Amino acid sequence: MPYDYYNKDFKDVKKYKNDMELRISEDMESLTKDLISHSKHEKPYVFWNPPYFTDIDRFCFKECYYGLFQITLGADGYIYPCSAVAAPTAAHLRKGEISGDLEIFNKQCWEIQNNKVQCKSDCFDKGLRGNRMALEINEFFNWSNK
Repeated sequence: MPYDYYNKDFKDVKKYKNDMELRISEDMESLTKDLISHSKHEKPYVFWNPPYFTDIDRFCFKECYYGLFQITLGADGYIYPCSAVAAPTAAHLRKGEISGDLEIFNKQCWEIQNNKVQCKSDCFDKGLRGNRMALEINEFFNWSNK
């Protein structure tokens, strides 16, 4: 299911969800039922993900834990805590320039893993949100750390 673009106001993403995602997904499952794999061993493996997996209304957690699982080397030459924000529009989340120096890289990783991103102010209020895996990880860790 195609989700709305990143770097948009959450009100606009919610409108897209209600106007497009939910409406299209009602038909998508039935239209693709004969194409979907029945076993993970099939090649190619074809699957369907409903809008739930990137649902904008699930982005309501406080801290970002995604940097514990991955960091991103951005095409713009900077290190970011998340692939979904690796762009000049999220310059405030950069942890420095990409370097071949292992000590600098280790310091950048430490900063990402120990300086928790405050999701609302650092991302959500700026129209930034994580990808599907970031959503799953953050829901789990924010829920389990209550």
